[in-house]
Amino acid sequence: MAWTEARDTLIASRIQQATQHNKHLSEALTLAVGDPVFLNSADWRGKHQGGVDKLKERFEGPYNVLKIFNDGVNVALSLPANNKQHPVFHISKLKKFRRPEDALLEESDIPAG
Repeated sequence: MAWTEARDTLIASRIQQATQHNKHLSEALTLAVGDPVFLNSADWRGKHQGGVDKLKERFEGPYNVLKIFNDGVNVALSLPANNKQHPVFHISKLKKFRRPEDALLEESDIPAG
């Protein structure tokens, strides 16, 4: 009797924890070869430079996707020649690049008033 109650409590707790964790997950990023992306530089920016980290850029790029590994989990990017980093990154470190013209409204879309 006590074992089944303990097991049921553990299962309910596990379900509640999974629900809370999944609330904060963003939608999966879907990429294709050639797509431009920004790279999160929080893990390595400023290691060899002076200055305050909070004033530096959070994302660098855009870089193009060269290859996708492990069912879209890891992505190889076309980094500049002077960048000595390994070119493969986890998808959580990337952000899709939006062209500036995509973010702007067309003049005809703005209501006259």
